[in-house]
Amino acid sequence: MAKPCDSFGHNLVVLLMMISLLGVFPLDVILPSFPDLAASFDVSLKTIAFSVSIFAIGVAISQAIIGPLSDVVGRKPLLIGGLAVSVIGSLGCLFSKGYEGFMIFRLIQAVGCGSFVLSQVLVQDGYPEKQQHVLRIVKLTLSGLLISLSPLVGAVLQHYLGWEGSFHIFSILAVVVLLCPF
Repeated sequence: MAKPCDSFGHNLVVLLMMISLLGVFPLDVILPSFPDLAASFDVSLKTIAFSVSIFAIGVAISQAIIGPLSDVVGRKPLLIGGLAVSVIGSLGCLFSKGYEGFMIFRLIQAVGCGSFVLSQVLVQDGYPEKQQHVLRIVKLTLSGLLISLSPLVGAVLQHYLGWEGSFHIFSILAVVVLLCPF
């Protein structure tokens, strides 16, 4: 059976772009869902806003650990593990019955997403210097574009799928990346 990314060959560039998408997607895409999240968990909008901060803090701490650890353990196991942890966190958010559980799983999702910093190292490890510069520019441009589009995408997901939509889509995209050969 063909894997989802076989049509791209073993194109590391596609993988890097998907990781860039996953890296920025969960942060701002839930912004339009704040009112529904607040209603679902019976908390204020200010309280739900902490989920963005906890996510950013979790990613930052995770990156500080994963970067140096990847020199010892290797890039691939940490990236695969991070993808799996981020999916667990995302699914946990979906099935949380209370705000506290939602925040714990949001932090777990963030810790997994911290592994996406390794996409920068994959560029360094996998390409000659000239191509590294081009790929970094493309990744930064794509990340900026995705960050600016995330709330719009979140509004569409919120409209059609409710607050759960962003977590469903993130989980699906992360599983697709996990199934890609790398």
